[in-house]
Amino acid sequence: MKKIWVSFVILTTLNAYSQQFATTDDGRRIRLNENGTWQIVKPETGSLTDSTAKIFSKPQSSTVYLKSAKNRFGFWYDKSTWKVSKQISNEAAEFELQMLKGDGYCMFISEKIEIDVENLKEIAIKNAQTEDPNIKVDREENRIINGQKVKFLQMSGEMHGVKFVYMGYYTSNEAGTLQFVCFTARNLLKEYEGEFFNLLNGLVVATR
Repeated sequence: MKKIWVSFVILTTLNAYSQQFATTDDGRRIRLNENGTWQIVKPETGSLTDSTAKIFSKPQSSTVYLKSAKNRFGFWYDKSTWKVSKQISNEAAEFELQMLKGDGYCMFISEKIEIDVENLKEIAIKNAQTEDPNIKVDREENRIINGQKVKFLQMSGEMHGVKFVYMGYYTSNEAGTLQFVCFTARNLLKEYEGEFFNLLNGLVVATR
């Protein structure tokens, strides 16, 4: 089952960076599409003081730290719940984790480039719908995780008869871009949701 879910993550994340971005002489950012068209990138709204954003911090049980070699994003995790996979199934992922007991998985996909969070969200959703037209966004929230503003998305769909759900944080700044996504079968979400959030809330940005 993991291979099916991983294959979907590959299809929906690798394409997220197929579009290119540029800055005009007057400072506006534009997105260059593969079909030759372009769009002005809307500036991200809100800030770390956004009153609508929910605030979360690293759980005390998360005591093991991993940092990206591509940018300054990293995360803390609980080694009694998660193990880091030695073999990477998704070549776009820098780290993959699996629950020690259960069928819950997570991917940490980092890039050096910066993309506006709202546009990153839009790209992720459109790519997911390209692979599964029936996929839907169940939840969307602005959150602040250990001081870093992120977009939380939960999407569900079906592939090869497997009903799946993805929940993760999407964020980008001068440190780079990150997709930190947990996934499992839809019928297992209630059982694993707490551990998923404990892992995701370990997200941090290193000072250097």
